[in-house]
Formats: sequence, structure tokens, C-alpha cells
Amino acid sequence: MWTFRPRSDLTLDEAWKARLRAAAKSELGIEHYDVQFRAARVLLNRGVAEMETGEGKTLTATVPLILKALEGRRVLLATANDYLARRDAEWMQPLFAKFGLKVGYVQAGQGRHLRQSAYRCDVTYGTVREFAFDYLRDRLAETSRMRSALPPGSSHGGPSGQGPIQPRPECLIVDEADSVLIDEARMPLIISERGAALSTAEEACFRWCAEMATGLREGEHYLQLPPQGDVALTSDGTARVLTCHRPSEMGPLLLSEILIGVERAIAVRHAIHANRHYVVHDARVDIVDEFTGRISAGRAWSAGVHQAIEAREQVPLSPQTRAAAQINVQEFVRRFSDVSGMTGTARESAAEFQSIYGMRVQSIPTHRRSRRIHWSTLVFPDTASKDAAVVKETVSVRDQGRAVLIGTRTVESSERLSQMLSANGVEHVVLNARNPEQEAAIVAAAGQSQRVTVATNMAGRGTDIRLADPVLQAGGLHVIGTEFHAARRIDRQLAGRCARQGDPGSFRQFASWDDEILDLGLGADDAQRLRHRSRSHRGLRHFHQAQRAAELRRRHERTQLSQRTERLHEAYAVLGLDPVVDVLTD
Repeated sequence: MWTFRPRSDLTLDEAWKARLRAAAKSELGIEHYDVQFRAARVLLNRGVAEMETGEGKTLTATVPLILKALEGRRVLLATANDYLARRDAEWMQPLFAKFGLKVGYVQAGQGRHLRQSAYRCDVTYGTVREFAFDYLRDRLAETSRMRSALPPGSSHGGPSGQGPIQPRPECLIVDEADSVLIDEARMPLIISERGAALSTAEEACFRWCAEMATGLREGEHYLQLPPQGDVALTSDGTARVLTCHRPSEMGPLLLSEILIGVERAIAVRHAIHANRHYVVHDARVDIVDEFTGRISAGRAWSAGVHQAIEAREQVPLSPQTRAAAQINVQEFVRRFSDVSGMTGTARESAAEFQSIYGMRVQSIPTHRRSRRIHWSTLVFPDTASKDAAVVKETVSVRDQGRAVLIGTRTVESSERLSQMLSANGVEHVVLNARNPEQEAAIVAAAGQSQRVTVATNMAGRGTDIRLADPVLQAGGLHVIGTEFHAARRIDRQLAGRCARQGDPGSFRQFASWDDEILDLGLGADDAQRLRHRSRSHRGLRHFHQAQRAAELRRRHERTQLSQRTERLHEAYAVLGLDPVVDVLTD
């Protein structure tokens, strides 16, 4: 084991490169590339290193982690999910040990003692979600102690002597930085207090409203109001609701509560869809993250929306909750004095990284020249003809002995394509929010000869698709994008699954005039007019315009969030309140 006294002037010079290379070679059997050291310098200087998919971000991160930890600073490494946090911590542990450093990891389901031990290591792996929740737990415990007027130094947040879970760390390195810091920036991270179970009257109301919503017609019984699509009952709709027979269990409820419940049930039917925004699993409604395609464990919609969906799906209704403490991803990350990140797709968001986080994006060249071939984008009149073309191309490429990865935006579209592939006798596997526990195995096997894999958003999967020799000789992995996403970065992430580390590979984007990107970017009315006018020709530029418009809209929303957060913090300070734990409710 090599030991070094903590210093405050460690730099990545040639001597350190040699030490790190030698240590990685002896302990892991791999060595750092020059381009990985180049990316490490960016991470040492509060930047975002844009590294192509497959360029070895896991090993790259060890360089700043080791140097920062040897300075005596606690460092957190945020990965895309719990599986990667544990995998990377255990994989890199011998390298850290070579320098006398301890490494730990936190993940959902761990007990308090294990979490405390992990945070007291020199380097801790985990997700931003878990890091933030531990921060909130400590803030709640501290607030409880202060409000109980306990003397300073008293134990809090648990049995005697335990103290806080998470000592204040100084440094945060974020993998998949665009996904975490940009896409998820608006996500509120909330610790909720579980309320009492719904009353018999409330449960009956949710279920009756869900049934009632199916028989009401837009324009006659209700209107959708711009810009958010809120629902309002018309006078005819109100009369219909109030004159329909209601279960006797609803007797204690006010008529206004019933009308609000019906409007909420209608809004849910329009805006929140099964197998796109959520899946039903084990008689439970699980939210699906729109950017990663994964289940967002522990999340629930507020204001009765989650219960309205449960009533529609005829599953047990969960108790409503109230927020006890909350912080959004953007707020949490900006607490750190030293933040840096890595991702395969950052340049589209360079301005946001700079303005919100003070982080400069730098693109890192690949270790080997890229051999990725981009096939021309194909646009089809409707979804059915597009899906048929996807199946035809899949069969053609598969028969060449290559592997095929088909990327979809939603669970619904992955299952629709799966049915078409099966109908055409194409063996394949599906990876979506219904089988996340099989993710690593499915992605790892996706490079076998004639293997066809259908997967929802591939952002942050973190598992290499290693190609079998026959696949390399036949032309590598072929990736198919079935829709444009609301961010160009996510399309690039999907394309980046092929042709890694100099391997051969190809990518093709498919689109149709039915695709949701037109509605997201142009608005439903303009998108519909465009469809009527343009179905007969290619019109690819309209898809790019819609995508840019969707990106600008979300960028504006994130900027507004940042400004709103700062204003709220100022207002809370004037009132002597804490914006994290003094959660104001209606």
C-alpha cells in the first residue's frame, strides 16, 4: 500500500500519472489513457468533461477522487443508480486501497449504521437522490433537536451517540451530469410524513370520480384550459355530476369536494398515461422516469393525483402524504463548494452548466477514432408504417450476423414493437421499467450475434455492450432510434451505444408524423395542422424545429426554477424560516 500525507497542492503532473497508471495496472489490470487524464484535469477544476460513451468514465473518476481525498477532503461520487454505485465502489476499491483510502457506498434500503460508515470513508459512491435524502433526514433531526430546546451537543436523529448520518462533504463528482443536473434539476426530493389512511368517504369518492370521468365528453361536459390543460366542468357537466347516483359512503363530503375530484380524474385521464408515465406492478402504481425509462422508486404524485390514478387502475389506494422536508436537485448540488461532472452529452447544455452551476464544458477526444456510421433519418406517414420499417430493417441487419438495439421513448412503444417483432418471428428481449432487475444482464448480452434488444431510454445505463467477435467482423452493433426525444442529448446517448472504443457500428433515426415530439415542441394545434399539410413529404426539418423548441421551453423552465428558488430563499430568510424543513402547505 502506498501512503501519502494529505497535501493541499496535489496536481496531476507526470509523476502522478505514472503512479496512478502503475497502481491501476497492478490492482485492476487496466491503465488510464492519456485522454482520461485530460478529462480528470477538467474534473479537478470544476468542469464538465464530455466523454463519448464507452471511454471509461468510471476509471477516469478515480483520478480526481484520489487526489481530492488525499488532500483530506471527503468526496461523493454520484452515479446513475444504486447498482452502479455498488459496482463501481467495489470494482475500484483495490485502487483506492493502494493509496491508503477507504471507499464506501450508500443505496436505498441500507440501515443507518451502514450509511454512517459509508459517509465516513474517504470516498463515497451513491446517487444524488440518496445523498439528498440523507441530508434532509439530518436537517429534520437537527430541527427537531433545536425545537425541543435540547442543549448543544445532544444526540439527535436516533439513539444516543449516533449523531448525523452525513458529515458535511466538500466535493461532488456527478456521472451522467446532464441527466442529473439538467434533466432532473426540477425534480423535488421530498421526505413525506405518511398521513392517515383515506376515510371510507374519500376512497369511495376517488373510485366514483374515476368511473364518472369515463362518461363525460370534452366540449360538452368539460373544457381543457390553456396553457397547462387544466380541466373545468361546464354547467352541463356540473349538473350531470350532481344528479348522478352516488354511493351512500360519499354522504359526508361537500359537493365542492366531489366536483374537484371529478375534474382531477378527467385531467389524469388526459395527461397521465399507463406504460408511459407509470406502470402498474404488484397492484401498485410506480412512476416511470421520462429521461431514463426506469421506475422512480418511492415517488408519488401529490394533491390526490396518485390516488386518482390508483382508482382508475382499480388498485388499493395509498394514504395521502404531506411534505416534511424538501429540496430539489439543483438546490442540493449548489450546496457543494466543489462540483464537477462527466457525461457523454453536454455541449447542448453548456450555457446552463455555466450559468447555473459555474461549470465549464470541455469535450474530450476519443481514445480511438470513431467508426460510427450515421444512416440517413427516415420519416413515415404514421406509427404503423414506421414500426413496420423498423422491423424490416431489424431483420435485415440481424441476418448479417450483427446485433441490433432498438431504443424507444416509452414502455408502451417498447411493448408494441415487441409484439410486432414476435409476429414476424424475430427473437428478442425487452428492457423497460417492468424488468429493471434484469437490466445489467440484458445490456451486457446485447452484443451477441443476431441478438435483438428493445429498450426504453438508454441514458445512464452504465453497462457496456461488449460485442462478440462475429458481430465485430459483421459490422458491429446497429442502433435504431424510434422517435426523437425532447432533448437532442438523449438521441446522442442512444447513438453512443454503438461504435465504442473504435468498434464498428451504425445508427439510424426513424420518425413519423404521429410522434409526440411535434406536440411537445410546437403545441397540439400547430402540430395537427402540420400533420395534415405535411404527411405526404419528408419534412425532417419540422422535427428538428420541434425538438429545439422543446429544449428551449425546458431550459426556460429550469432557469425560472433557479430564479424562483433564490427569491424563495430570500423571502424565507426575512421570515426567519428554513426553506428545507419549514415546508409551507395550503
